[in-house]
Amino acid sequence: MTNNDKYLVKTILDDLLYLKEKWDQQIDNNSLRISSVILRRLLIEDNLGRAWRVLGLLKQPKILAPNLEEAIQHISCNKITFAQAGGANFKGMTINYLCEVNFAMTPEQIKSRSQNRLNLSLTPFYLNKFLESPCFIYEGNVINRRQLIQYITNKLGGVHIDADRDSDEQEFEFLDAISNSCRVIDKDAIYYELLSLGQSLLRSRDIAKFIKLATGCLKRVD
Repeated sequence: MTNNDKYLVKTILDDLLYLKEKWDQQIDNNSLRISSVILRRLLIEDNLGRAWRVLGLLKQPKILAPNLEEAIQHISCNKITFAQAGGANFKGMTINYLCEVNFAMTPEQIKSRSQNRLNLSLTPFYLNKFLESPCFIYEGNVINRRQLIQYITNKLGGVHIDADRDSDEQEFEFLDAISNSCRVIDKDAIYYELLSLGQSLLRSRDIAKFIKLATGCLKRVD
């Protein structure tokens, strides 16, 4: 392992251990925003993938997470006012698969949808598919996990503060609207979803394997 590889693996290991300690069920929104840069470094900049490959691990880590696309597959997106994947453990509660529609459902439809949600299990995503999978639907518009990280880091002050919304950044306008109007367990919905994303990453067996292997490799190198 070169010195550069060693530094990369150590940095990613430290990042994961920090998130594992701090991103618990009591964390506040400001702490999530400030440390969202770690998720950008790990996932958007693909440093986790680079460190994974340095250790000789194959393919990509798998992340077990709510699958919003599966949960709403029988409803047209244009009939969905708001939907959220969720999944974070916060204040002793976990909420998956929120969905609000713009049409009246019969009692039988409500019962059927409630039963379907109970039958939904978490989906194992490869890391790139995890990032591209939907975490919100707002007024029929789909927003994925990658866009959520970019919004908080590039617009809200995780890394940059930027109030401008360019014509090709319409998803950020939808996230603005969600942030201004939606809450989950007394938490801004966008931060609840960011916490869900981070906790899903940390619960992954593959990430646990990476942490164990990286720790052992670094000890041997030292």
